[in-house]
Amino acid sequence: MRWISAADSDIRSGLIERPTEASLYEPTVGTVSGFIFERMRDEFRPALDAWLDTDPFGNPDAPATPFVMDEYQLEASARADDLQVLAELRSADGIDNNQQADDYVLMAVIFASVLFFVGLSSKLANPRSGLAILIVGIVLFVGGAVTLLTFPIQI
Repeated sequence: MRWISAADSDIRSGLIERPTEASLYEPTVGTVSGFIFERMRDEFRPALDAWLDTDPFGNPDAPATPFVMDEYQLEASARADDLQVLAELRSADGIDNNQQADDYVLMAVIFASVLFFVGLSSKLANPRSGLAILIVGIVLFVGGAVTLLTFPIQI
C-alpha cells in the first residue's frame, strides 16, 4: 500500500512515468516508490505485475490494490491451509482413538463385574440365588468376550 501511495506521489510530481503495464515499469533509483518496489517480497510480484497490467493509475475500473488479484497467493496461507487439513485429520484420528480407549475401559469394568458376581455367588447361603448370580456373571463374561473380539487390534 505504501508503494501505491509513493508511486502515485512520484507520478504526480513527475519523478516517474505512469506505468501502463508491468513489463514497462522500472523502479527509479532515488525515489520512494523505487526504494519500496525493490524490497517487495518475491511472492507478491506476480500479483503486482498482474495489477500493473490493468493500468491502475489510469484505468478507473482497475482493481484498487494488487491484494485483490487472483495472483496474490501467500506461501504462508497455502501452508496454513495444508496444516489445517492435517489438523482436522489428526483430530478425527484422536477422536477415534479416544473412543477405542473408552471401549477398552468399559470392557475392563464389565470383566471386573464378572469377578464380582462370581465371587458373590459363592458367598450366598441360598444355592438358587448363588446360581442366578453365577449365571449373570457368565452372561456378562460371554457378552464381554464376544464384544472384545470385535475390537480392532493394532500392534
